[in-house]
Amino acid sequence: MGYQKVSSEACPLLVPLAEEGWTDNQVARDTLDIYLERFEESDIDSLILGCTHYPLFKKSIRQALSNKQIRHHRFRPIHCGHVS
Repeated sequence: MGYQKVSSEACPLLVPLAEEGWTDNQVARDTLDIYLERFEESDIDSLILGCTHYPLFKKSIRQALSNKQIRHHRFRPIHCGHVS
């Protein structure tokens, strides 16, 4: 097993959006587009949702990272494809 590159992105607006029930509307999608923009063209292979609220956004996250193959498993990473 080699070294792995780990990146993080703070997403402080997602918790209040989730608490309002705004997980799959235009506000949520626009917010996620901003937060996840830097990962869209990257070679990430996993996205770890580091908050219990974040799985509520899985549909919107899939849309924000539409060029990635994403599989979601509760409390596990979202796999975004294979890195060679």
